[in-house]
Amino acid sequence: MKITLVPSTVSGVVGDPLQFGTSYVVNESLAIDAGTLGFYRGPAEQSKIKHVLISHSHADHIASLPIFVENVFEAKSDCVRIYGNSDVIECLRSDVFNDRVWPDFEKLSEGPMKQTPLVKFIEIEAGQTLHFDGVEVRTVAVDHLVPTLGFILKEGDTHVVIPSDTGPTQRIWDLVNELPGVSAVFLEVCFPDHMSALADSSRHLVPATFKQEVLKVNSQGVKCPFYAVHIKARYRDQVLQELEAHEIPGLRIARFGVPYVF
Repeated sequence: MKITLVPSTVSGVVGDPLQFGTSYVVNESLAIDAGTLGFYRGPAEQSKIKHVLISHSHADHIASLPIFVENVFEAKSDCVRIYGNSDVIECLRSDVFNDRVWPDFEKLSEGPMKQTPLVKFIEIEAGQTLHFDGVEVRTVAVDHLVPTLGFILKEGDTHVVIPSDTGPTQRIWDLVNELPGVSAVFLEVCFPDHMSALADSSRHLVPATFKQEVLKVNSQGVKCPFYAVHIKARYRDQVLQELEAHEIPGLRIARFGVPYVF
């Protein structure tokens, strides 16, 4: 399984450590979230992506989705498919593709363009298992400020976990602990420890609670690396120092633009 964390800069600078939006590309044809997806390399590379899973409706996870959909349109019957829970789909229809912020691509896909639609929205929910070109994706509800899905990816014997944005949660770790092994978990940690009140209110993690989440897995017999993601750019240096000080088992700091192969 190959996973690339899309850089946040428009230039797509490999190795730029600052993250302003969230997007993962899996095996070139599947994406998770679209905060930066519309700026990923170029239209030819983006057009390989046929399916996009949206974890939740916050802007840093959907910001570039309209640009991406426009970039990959090929005037063919097999358009890109966008998957999200009911709150995500409602948000995209009402607040993004609404003919004010961006053209209503669903409406444009009717009438003369019925044979060559621009996009298709597909509603999903927690507890489903989806299949995309050999990758199995299990959807799991996590604990964020809005309804949010985390994802457990499986290809062959390889498992990778992307919980998305979450505060302290449990269900996804219960499922992880049932697995024979996990190659990687990409877990958020947003703010330094002294901002724990803000993190708790917005349902995010700080280094101290990041460690608590890691120990729900790495103290239960399933040992795996945890890649820290979603670090707020302004506080990155402090968050990294605190993560190191907490001596977290399996800690890694995620890199952007460089494919991980598991």
